[in-house]
Amino acid sequence: MRERRTGRGNSLSCSQGLGIQVHAHKFRHTFATEYLRNGGEIERLRRILGHTTYLMVMRYVHLDKGDLGRDFDLRSPF
Repeated sequence: MRERRTGRGNSLSCSQGLGIQVHAHKFRHTFATEYLRNGGEIERLRRILGHTTYLMVMRYVHLDKGDLGRDFDLRSPF
């Protein structure tokens, strides 16, 4: 694995010859999205990420229409 400073503070970019770069902040976005997809509560996620508003939390979450449909299918009484 190769690490490279990106010039923006302490952020790192890692590459393993896959032709893509993975930045450390990407893990934060991925964690937030997967946490909610797996049934995590938004209030707990807000605390985990250390934010004071839900608006800031939602900047990290990347859900799509399929997520809404799956959630509806799992939780709807209909």
